[in-house]
Formats: sequence, structure tokens, C-alpha cells
Amino acid sequence: MLIILGITLMTFFGFLISLALIGKMRAIERVGISFLLGVGVFTFLMFCYSTLGVKITLISTLVALIIFNCLAYLLVRILHRKIYLKVGVRDVINNMSRLEKILVGVIGALGIASLVVTVYYPVNIWDALALYDFRAKVIFDTGYFTQIARNYYYFVQYPLFTSLSHTFVYIFGVKNPQFIYSFLYLSFLFAFYGALAEFVRRKIALVSTALLASTPVLFEHSTFAYTNLPYAIFISLGTIYLYIWIIKGRKTGYLILSALMMGLSTWTRASEPFWAVGFFAVIVYSIYRYIKYRDSILSPVWYFLTFFPIKEIWAKIYFELLNGPSSTVSLLSAEITSHKNALFNVALNFEKLTEVLIFIWKFVVVTWYPISILFVLCLALNLKNILRKPSTMFLVFILLHFALLIYGTYIFSSNVYWNSIPDSARRLAMFFLPLMLFHVGLSVGEISTKISK
Repeated sequence: MLIILGITLMTFFGFLISLALIGKMRAIERVGISFLLGVGVFTFLMFCYSTLGVKITLISTLVALIIFNCLAYLLVRILHRKIYLKVGVRDVINNMSRLEKILVGVIGALGIASLVVTVYYPVNIWDALALYDFRAKVIFDTGYFTQIARNYYYFVQYPLFTSLSHTFVYIFGVKNPQFIYSFLYLSFLFAFYGALAEFVRRKIALVSTALLASTPVLFEHSTFAYTNLPYAIFISLGTIYLYIWIIKGRKTGYLILSALMMGLSTWTRASEPFWAVGFFAVIVYSIYRYIKYRDSILSPVWYFLTFFPIKEIWAKIYFELLNGPSSTVSLLSAEITSHKNALFNVALNFEKLTEVLIFIWKFVVVTWYPISILFVLCLALNLKNILRKPSTMFLVFILLHFALLIYGTYIFSSNVYWNSIPDSARRLAMFFLPLMLFHVGLSVGEISTKISK
């Protein structure tokens, strides 16, 4: 089938990008990251060359895949990376304990179950039918988006990651694109496990990954075409790889990978400001390293140059579609102005703040049970000398995201209908679940190390 060729070329493109950034990575993590980067970056490039006037067809897509793969391969050769992927599945399985094999079986069974559902059922959820998949079919029929979107205001409410992923599947002759979300889910599990295994023993990483795979809201969202799962994946991995960059010696490849993931989160949902946590952390940490050790201060520059184009190219088109081609305002500058005005012009209302906190607790935090209980328990057990432990940095990232959730909800509470859509807030905040589980894995690893000593 043609779709196998398309998915293979797109994944290989992501593989080459990951290899250019990070020379050594666990095979399973490389596989997961390759698909995520491939589908994320390539759909963004599809949008770019389509906006420039290249019609999206099977031929143009194949040509683009070949060209971008050649360019990525050239970059890999320039960087003197070795192209290999040593898997050794049999050896790994033979070295596993019975518990580890059971955990792998659970993860695999959940992945297969998700794939069975998405292959059997067509796109059927309302927003997917009315927006994401509908746009994909229009793009498939016409070959363009930007050139026709001005006539359909509803088209431009969300970036095109989901729609162009669907279009990609339609181009290669498959009528049901929902399996893409199962692939995203499985790829996320692979990447999550590989990243966590950098810090903890295999058994701890497998338990944490199995808990992630069996989290009902994540599994559910892997079976239908919404933006929430890919957004949660990109935000989570952007945060995780930023943490790895800090802990593993500030290797630029991890920094750029983090920026790519954060950028792709805005290619999925553009209006949510959680990307700002990564930006803020890079700036603050780089200033700290410069003052204390006289390290290079250029890290925020590399982060910005990677993240900025992904966010701003869509933003420019978005504002031109809404306001006409003479518009020079960007989504980033508009967001900054909006939040600045909100920060300085909205007086702090403690009664309203209390209402917001109750809303977040009742409709968001409570739904995180039992992961939230496990998170708090591990935090309490690991409390001694907490400021000296590497996992504390990741905890800070989670707390910054949570502070931003409170702030954003408080600002949004000026809308009279702000508390009438609790499901939306719950879906938006689901990226906290993998972040908490990653921190649980780190904490258990530190506890087990302390006990063994």
C-alpha cells in the first residue's frame, strides 16, 4: 500500500532530524521520536510550501518527502553521524524479568487495542467531523488551504497539524486517518520510556510507562481525532527534553529538540501559552549559568531560533486571513500584549481567584486521581534534601505550568461563560498527567538508589 511508503518516508525524515540533533539514543526512544518529529515537522512544511503556491497532491508530497529526506541526510553526513538503529529485541526480552515482560505485554496490548479502535471506527467526534477532518478533505480536494481559507472563518481557528495529518493519509489512498492518533500514542510511550530510562532502572521506567499507557484520558484520546493528545505529547516531551538538556550537560541537541517539541505544540493549538514555561526556564537557567560559571549565554538564542519560526509562520498567516494581507501583527506579539494588559489592567479579585481555584480543583485536579495521589506520595517520601535532588528541577517545571494554568484561567474568568466548559479545561490540562508520572519515575529512582546505598 502507498500509505506504508508515505509513513516510512515521513518517519525516516524524523529519524534523520533526531539523529542530526542527538547522536546516541535508545532505539525504542529513537523510533518514537522519529515518528513524532516526522509527522509534526513535515505537516508544517506541507503548510509552508502550499502557502507558497505548491499544490498538495500525491506527486508533490512524494517529491517533497524525497527532497527533505535528502536535505536531512546531507545534514547528518555533515555532522558525521552514523546512521544505524540497533534494536536487538530478542536479547532485550531474554534479559527481562517476568514482571518486566508483563509490563511490556500490558503496554503492547493497550497500543494494539487503540490501533484496533482507530482502524475500525471512522472519524466520528463532532469537532473532528466539523473542523479537523472537514478541513483535511477540503485540502485534499483543492490542494490548498491558505488560498481558500479566507472564505471560511471557521477554518482558521486551529493550526493545521491534525488536518494535514489527515490530508497526508487521504493523499496516499487511505479513507480513515484515525490510526495516526494510535501511532502518536505509541510513539509517545516509546519516547517517554526511553527518556525516563536515562535516569532510572528499566523496571521503574516500564512501570511508569505502563501507568501512562493505562491512563484512561490518554488512551481515550488516542482513539479519536482531537488536538488534545498531540498537544499533550508535544508539551510533555518539550518539558522532558529541556530537563534532560539541563541534567545531561546542556547538550545543544536536546535544547533544540525541546524547542522543536514546544514549537510543534503551537502547531497543534496556538493560543495556549504553556510554551512560555520552557522559554522562561531556558532564559533564567542560562543567566544563572553565565553569572556563576561564565557559560555561554547563547542557549536562549538557539531555543528561540528553533521555536519562533514554527509559531510565527502560522501566526502571520492566521492574522492575515483574519485581518487582511496588510496585517503585520503576529500571534506571539498579540499574546504578549494581551497578557501584559491583563496582568497590569485586571485588579486582583480574591473572591474571583478563590472561585477559579475551586473550579480548577473540582474539574481538573480531582480528575487526575489516582496519579495525583501517587505524585504527592512520592514527593513526600522524597522530601528530605529535596533542593539537592535532580528531580526537583522537573518539579519546578510542573509547578510553573500549574501556576500558568491558574493565571490563564483567572484571566479567562472575565468571560461570563468561563466556568460553563469544564470538559475543555480538563482536556487542555491532560498534559500534566505524563509530567507527573515522569516525576514519579524520577522520584522512585532516587528513593530506590538511596535504599540500595
